[in-house]
Formats: sequence, C-alpha cells, structure tokens
Amino acid sequence: MSWNCLRPLVFALAFILIAEVVLETRAHSRGFKTILFGDIVQQDPVKSERAATEDGSDVQAVWGPTKDFAYRSQVLSADKSANAVRVWIASASHAEDLRVSVGRIFPNLLATLFAQRGQFVEVINASRAGMSIGANKAELVSEFKTWKPDAVILYQLVNDFTRITKGSKDNSEVGAAGISISIGFQNRINALLQETTLYPIVKTNVSARIREKCLLPIELPLAADDDFMCEIEGFVDSTRLLGAEPILCTFAMSHDELNFCEMPVDYRLGMLRQNPSVAPLGWIRTKERWNQKIRKYCEQNKVLLVDVDRSLGGRPEFFRDSVHFNEKGHAKFADQIASFLTEVEIAGTKEK
Repeated sequence: MSWNCLRPLVFALAFILIAEVVLETRAHSRGFKTILFGDIVQQDPVKSERAATEDGSDVQAVWGPTKDFAYRSQVLSADKSANAVRVWIASASHAEDLRVSVGRIFPNLLATLFAQRGQFVEVINASRAGMSIGANKAELVSEFKTWKPDAVILYQLVNDFTRITKGSKDNSEVGAAGISISIGFQNRINALLQETTLYPIVKTNVSARIREKCLLPIELPLAADDDFMCEIEGFVDSTRLLGAEPILCTFAMSHDELNFCEMPVDYRLGMLRQNPSVAPLGWIRTKERWNQKIRKYCEQNKVLLVDVDRSLGGRPEFFRDSVHFNEKGHAKFADQIASFLTEVEIAGTKEK
C-alpha cells in the first residue's frame, strides 16, 4: 500500500492522539483520573490567593486539598479554634467547582465574609464532583469525629436526579466528561478506548445532538420524588444523630419555566450530555417539584432552609451553565448563607 493511501489514515491517527493528550491534560488538571496521568496526586500545601483571618485582616491563605486535608477550602487543623463555629458544606461540583478560582467559590467566600464581619466561622468544603447525597452522608459520618462540624449545609439535586433516572444505586464512578462510564466490552482494545478521555466526550456530544431531536420525558414518576426525599431524610437524620445542625438548600438553575425558551443551546446540550434520559424542561420541572418538597419537609420537621432557588433560580446572570454558578453567583450564594446563619444565630459575633 502506497504512502499516498496511508497518509490520510496516519494524519487522522496523529490528530486523535494529539487531541487525546490535550484532553487528558485538561481532565487531569480538573481532578479526573486519566490513562496517561492516573489519579490526581494531592500536593503539599501552597500559599495562593488572599483570604481574611479571624480579625478580618487580609492574608495569604493555604488551600487544600493536601495530603493531610482532603478538601478544597482553607486548610484547618482537626482541633477547632476557641469560640469558633465550624460549618461543613456537603455538595458536589457546584461547591468544589474546579473552573473557578479556589478563593472565589461560595464555601471559601463564606469563610471570608464571616471573618470580615467579625464572626469566627471555620468552613470545610467537603464537596467533590460526582458526589450524591448518599456519598455526602457517608463522607460526613466517616469524618465527623475528626472535624466535628457544628452545622452541615447540603446543596444537592443533579447527581441524584441522574442516579434516579438511570436506575442506579451509585454514581461514584465518574469519567472525565462528568458522566458514568460503563465498560461492557470484554475486548481489551475496546475497554482501553472507553477509558480514554476523548471517547466519552465524543460519545456524549454525539448522543446529546441525537437526543435533542428526540421526544424525551418532561416529567418523572412520583416514585422518583420518594427516592429523592428518602435520601434527604436520611441525610438530615444522620446529621442530627451525630449532633450537628442540618441545613438544607433548595436547588437553583439558570432558567425556569418562564424563561426556558431563552436557555442557550449549549446549556441544553450540557444537560443532555449528563443525563440523556430526560428533556431539559424535565430537569426544570423536576427541580421545581423537588424544591417544593424540600420546603414542605423543612417546615414540617423544623429543619433550617436556605431557599437558594428563590434568590438565584431563573437568573442566568449568576450561572456559567445550567447548574453551576459563575463568580457572581458564588458571591451571591455565599452572602445569602452568611446572612442566614447570622439570622438564626448559628454564626454570632465572636467573643472579644
């Protein structure tokens, strides 16, 4: 076979290899496991950005995760400082948010706001991409004796929505594109291809384009509500048994039914890439329904509630996609939590 015949194939393979290296580098930098780099290695603490201290002064902060502190927040010791209130944030990529500077995500802005207001509150951002409510609960139960939080804030919905619609009990196996990858082929070459970073990205983008043209459900069965609320109740019960104050949040999305027609196409495709089983409008309707159930549950069971959806939901200026905040959104959410915790006297003025 002549070179002229082989040349297009060689160029195509070279392009694919270069694309894979670039995508693996990006995925590794965002904390995902890749073929070339393996699992991300936690580095020793480094000083980066600025943060406020107990007295409100501006200093260089040390941020995790590190080998001794697994969370993307200001590094703390296991022993709480005198008079400090410790707040635990249980979420997923919405709070970890590797695409936003570490000092600008809402859990870390929250700690800074408290310090600037003369309130000594330590915040642990126990959130990682792909975590469900069940994973948040397991992390809290496992680490509670070490970190002893006084209050636990849960901000979750999307990963459990995906888990329920896929009929899965667990969504902890997450690939570089942010979706569950199921290796169903025995052939080693096929299995290796599915482990690449390029494969799930191509697959999910093609699938999303196809699904966009299909008639997909815009409502979930009522049994899905029961599953979700069972997870919520289990989280609250576990938190109370540990001796901490549970605080629930409604979930906010960039658009609601009133302005759904204005949702950008790339937002809708992103939703279909993560969950191709339900139409984007179905996400919004389910979110509204589950938020209402959270409100009712909190009222009936005397659980504290931060109604994020009513302050940020349907306001695209605070989002970078359909479910993740931009820097303005993180700042707005942090301010709302800080004001709420002050109002309910969980975070009071520190003693002098």
